[in-house]
Amino acid sequence: MTWTLPRLSILAFAFGWVWVCGHRGYFLLDQSEVFDGGWRILQGQVPFRDFQQPYGPLVYWAQAFFFLLAGVDYSAMVLPAALLNAAAAALAMSAVRRVEPDAVWAEPAAGLVTAVWFQAPFGTLYFEQLAFGLALASVRLLLSDRRPAAAAAGACVALSFLAKQNSAILFAPLALGILTLRRRGIREFAAGFALTAALFACWAYWFSDPREVWRQMIALPRHIAGERAPDLVQFIAGSLLLRNSAVFPVLSAALALTGALALLRRRYLTGWLILASMIMMDAYTGVTLNEPQNCLAFLGLAAGLATRAVSAPVAAPFLGVIVYTGVSADWNRVVHGFDHTTRFPRTLAVDGARRLRWAEPHALPGHGAIPANDFEKLNRILADTDGNFFVFSDTTILYGLHRRPSPQPYLYFLEGHSYLPSERDIVDERTTHALERADIQTVILETASWMGNHRQLERMPRLRAWISDHFTKTEVVAIYQVWRRTIPPGRTQASFQAR
Repeated sequence: MTWTLPRLSILAFAFGWVWVCGHRGYFLLDQSEVFDGGWRILQGQVPFRDFQQPYGPLVYWAQAFFFLLAGVDYSAMVLPAALLNAAAAALAMSAVRRVEPDAVWAEPAAGLVTAVWFQAPFGTLYFEQLAFGLALASVRLLLSDRRPAAAAAGACVALSFLAKQNSAILFAPLALGILTLRRRGIREFAAGFALTAALFACWAYWFSDPREVWRQMIALPRHIAGERAPDLVQFIAGSLLLRNSAVFPVLSAALALTGALALLRRRYLTGWLILASMIMMDAYTGVTLNEPQNCLAFLGLAAGLATRAVSAPVAAPFLGVIVYTGVSADWNRVVHGFDHTTRFPRTLAVDGARRLRWAEPHALPGHGAIPANDFEKLNRILADTDGNFFVFSDTTILYGLHRRPSPQPYLYFLEGHSYLPSERDIVDERTTHALERADIQTVILETASWMGNHRQLERMPRLRAWISDHFTKTEVVAIYQVWRRTIPPGRTQASFQAR
């Protein structure tokens, strides 16, 4: 029997499942961040120099490429996610086949679980999934007997760091464990990592701002990690994934047990990959304080290898529960704050997002909902607006949808995450100065947000005064206040009234 058709079927499912799920619902903050980041690259803005964010630039570069390929459209965020999901499934299957070539069901199990759990919970291109996709590529390369593959694996880890720093850091022990067990490729791995890091340093020196790269990519995340360290200890101590589920702690413990049994049976590589994957995913959940469903990128690899330890009748229900739980989380968009009561009745009548099925109710914690009709109305208002507009704080996807320049120097406003509390006055001053130089005719202020980012305006007196001095609130559409310019650019309220 050939596995070619089943493999291709799994890859097709991995692509198609994300394509469908990725068009169900839109999370204002996270998905706007990637969309606007890619749109800024197309505008010619340079990460760290022209706009600030606490991550590496790789996701924004990748998103900009797919905007060039498929247009500035919401589906251009889903397309790379679907391709990445298929690639991750292929890598997981190939890695399992390499480690356990005689385990008949291990390979398809790894591919199917990866197809459901890797990218589908989030649905669009995002930092975690790109970083872990590169990490999976590194695993497969490290399992190769060719020395150049080890160098490529090191390069993948460096690129993973440029996608999401903590993902790469937590993956590093897993990679080093493979190198130690196989006793080959350490020098090549280090060389590949160093060369990639050096190339990025050259880019930062010649095209960006090295000091800002250090501050935003290293100093700021280090501060965040320090604040979250107690939570990390708590999560690792529990060592159970998906604690809000009655089933997954048992499955997690079962996977860890199979990893331990593999070590006892001297199947060291299999045991290490299972245990290291489980610990890495659990630690990542703790570091990010993220939804656990969004942190299970290596679950397929671990589950596939675990089937080697049990018979098919035992493995089948075990895998069935994992796949069913994943499908339910994917379909209901749990990672984006939706649940089984949410419906996705129709697509949006908005250019650039016509395949996106709007969530009803699109609820924000304690602040009601955003009906599809209101979001469409807001877009009609902006389409008829001359000049540029400014959005505060989360729905920055609107810049790209309306092909307007992104005016503020911060990709998003989340104190303690995109900037430090001690930098609040600097953020206020820089943002206000940037808006004063732009042709801002309309301001959109949100009155609710998932992380409470809209409240940051209360802590920015310069920005608040600039808005109140030059704009008047004309209408309210759901959570959005629409403010129109009443004072010409370059004038103050006093000088305008003196005329």
